[in-house]
Amino acid sequence: GKEIGSIDIDERYSFVEVPARYHQQIVERMAGATLRGRPLEIRIAGEAEKRPAGPPRRPTAP
Repeated sequence: GKEIGSIDIDERYSFVEVPARYHQQIVERMAGATLRGRPLEIRIAGEAEKRPAGPPRRPTAP
């Protein structure tokens, strides 16, 4: 809870900022996770991946 940082949600992917000491534990515990019946790909983002370049492709609904 308190250690979760910014969360960026896009239509096809999301980034959740957490301290590095939890990275491997999160990847292991989320292995096999699904959302609406679709498998999730959980991985640690590199610096270049953390912030998408440019605006989102379409605005999000409120």
